[in-house]
Amino acid sequence: MARPPANEQQREHQLRRIRAAAAEIYSEQGLDGVSIREIAGRAGVSQGTIYSYFTSLGSLMRSLWSEPVGKVSRELEELAGSISDPVERLHSVLHRYVEFAVRHPDIHRGALLFVRPSSQPKPLPAPIDDVVLFRLLAATLHELDDAGRLTVADPRHAAELMWAGVHGTLGLAINSDAYTVTPAEQLAPPMIDLIVGAVVADH
Repeated sequence: MARPPANEQQREHQLRRIRAAAAEIYSEQGLDGVSIREIAGRAGVSQGTIYSYFTSLGSLMRSLWSEPVGKVSRELEELAGSISDPVERLHSVLHRYVEFAVRHPDIHRGALLFVRPSSQPKPLPAPIDDVVLFRLLAATLHELDDAGRLTVADPRHAAELMWAGVHGTLGLAINSDAYTVTPAEQLAPPMIDLIVGAVVADH
């Protein structure tokens, strides 16, 4: 006789076990030790059960950080909404992003520095506007462009470059074990000043 399908409460319990197992293995062995088979064994479920929740190992791993990333995204939106001066807004939003990455390096590494294992299929890219930080930067740079204060032609491209510059600074400081580099909390602020100063004209 076929087993009846799991009810909503049972599925939620299974999902929590799967995510907890993935987080434990990642914490113990790093990305190289994480596989669907290992997660299934740790969680006490079949590999097919995992695939009923997630399309790939990458989507499962990214789900581990969706809640804290959603929280900081809401904080960034609230912060941006509270600052009328666009230049001050750029600085404040970028500094808040850096603070989050410095306080939660594992979350930042997992959510934004996650390297897809070569054995896993490439995911369908999401629109860049889904990233709250990019959307806030682009909107603020459009505002500065309308005021004649932008030194570059394309506010969206400038927003992407601004995000890339800070992201790269954090990635270097958080992920580099091979070299002695300046800590992110010291390296990122002057990078923010440099990037903002490069795209915003003094008036």
